[in-house]
Amino acid sequence: MHSAVNAHVREGDFLAALARLDWLARRRPADTPDPTLLSLAGRVHLLLGDVEGAEMCFVASADAVERAAARGAPVAADVSARCDLDAGTLAMAKKDYAGARRRFAAERPSSEESECPTSCCVVWARGDGCALRPATATTCTPSTSGM
Repeated sequence: MHSAVNAHVREGDFLAALARLDWLARRRPADTPDPTLLSLAGRVHLLLGDVEGAEMCFVASADAVERAAARGAPVAADVSARCDLDAGTLAMAKKDYAGARRRFAAERPSSEESECPTSCCVVWARGDGCALRPATATTCTPSTSGM
């Protein structure tokens, strides 16, 4: 079903994507929301320019991860890392570039031997804004290309 949501997003039909996400979310028990669906909904809200809506979804996603961990339910590492990425993305939307850099740094692997996730990037804060640079695949350090 995520593929249907992604198709709506690719087509620029963000309201249809949110409607599909809402439908998917309602099919789950109310006490165990899907953090991945909430995260995706937050990203769609950002595409619509709705920072407040995105923040509500991202906070709900992080809460769902925390509640699952507190119950002893297994939480996939990529789902947990998504919370830091969401927080970083939200900070970027709010123009809190230093905060975004901290959140993105929290998601990066600490070991040079770790495989760098495709979403890994480095935020370079400047006085006039920020820039994103892709990290190299083996070390998650800033690449020299792109700026």
